[in-house]
Amino acid sequence: MHQEHEFTEQIAALGPVTHVRLNIFPDGGVSRLRLFGKVTNTDR
Repeated sequence: MHQEHEFTEQIAALGPVTHVRLNIFPDGGVSRLRLFGKVTNTDR
């Protein structure tokens, strides 16, 4: 339950990410979603 999951290698292979989708199901629930990154000049 308190396990931190990192997908650094998988995401790095994708290149720049512009959107994130979070699916929430009635029987599961979500306590926290953290995303870390940086804004590039092309994003502005």
